[in-house]
Amino acid sequence: MFVKAVKCKECNTTVYSRVTEDVRECECGRIRVYGGFLAHFKYDVKDSKANYQTIKISIDATPDDLYDDYESMEDKFGLVKPEENNLSYIF
Repeated sequence: MFVKAVKCKECNTTVYSRVTEDVRECECGRIRVYGGFLAHFKYDVKDSKANYQTIKISIDATPDDLYDDYESMEDKFGLVKPEENNLSYIF
């Protein structure tokens, strides 16, 4: 499944929101995403000099997986750290 995301080039993490109520930040805290992974997707940049890119990524999950991950607070999805950054990107 493809989701909208933001790649923070400052800390090299990619972050996306799992459900409408979900708010996630990159590891350095400069980028915050919220509103879910599709139509309501939004992001804030805390540092105007931050280097980032909006992208779509392919993840191995269903919408139900993302919702369950958010509800259970397992946090398996939503943040892709540099060592895990072997994703398929669409720019």
